[in-house]
Amino acid sequence: MIPRLLILFFLLAIVCGCGPQMRMLPVGEDNLAVQTSIGGPMISVRGPAVPIPYAMAGATYGLTDHLNIHSDFHVTSAVFKFLGVTPGISWFPARSDARWQPSLSLTALAFSDFQETRIYPEVITTLANRESRQVIPFFGVVHTFQTDSKPEYLPSAFAGLAFPYKHSRFVFELQALALNFQRDKDAPDYLTLFDRRGALSLQIGYSLAFGGNDHD
Repeated sequence: MIPRLLILFFLLAIVCGCGPQMRMLPVGEDNLAVQTSIGGPMISVRGPAVPIPYAMAGATYGLTDHLNIHSDFHVTSAVFKFLGVTPGISWFPARSDARWQPSLSLTALAFSDFQETRIYPEVITTLANRESRQVIPFFGVVHTFQTDSKPEYLPSAFAGLAFPYKHSRFVFELQALALNFQRDKDAPDYLTLFDRRGALSLQIGYSLAFGGNDHD
C-alpha cells in the first residue's frame, strides 16, 4: 500500500503543475541552461491566499536548434525523502527568428519512495511571442494523464511573462491547474476558478543559459 505522504506528493505535484514553463523557447544546439523555480497552488489558511512554496531545479540541453532535452528535480519532496523527477523533450518547429514560437513537450512526472513508483505522462503545448526583447508573453495547456488503476485526464492552462536579460531569464506565471479535478470537502481550501475544481497557482522561475549569444 502506498504511504499517505507519497500519495500527497503525487497529488501536490499534479496540482503544482510541475513548476512554471521555463522552456518556452529553444536554448540552441549544444547550449545548456539551468533553471530553478518556487511556487504552487494558492491556499487560504485563516487569511489571504498565498502560494505553497514548492521548489524545483532542473537543466535543459539543446540537441539541435529545434530540439531540447530536459529534466527537473523536485527539491521539496526530496526534503521528505521522496524522489521526484520530470524528464522530457521539447520540439520547436518554427524558425529561430519567427515572431511566434510554438512548442510541443513530452514529459513524465515520476515519484517514488523506493518501494512504490508512479509515473504521470504529460503533453505540453506552448505558444510564445518574442517580438519584444524586453518581455516574452506566453501561454499554453498541460495535458496530464493518470495511468494507475483509475485512469484520468487532468488538463491545466497557464499564461505568463518572461523577462530576458543577457544570459538569464525571470519568469512569472499564473496557472489554472487540474481544471476537472473535483476535491472533497476535507481538501485544503485552494483558490479556484470553479467551485472546488482544480486550483490557481502562482510560480516564479529563474533560468541561466551557458553558450550562445543570448538566452533565446
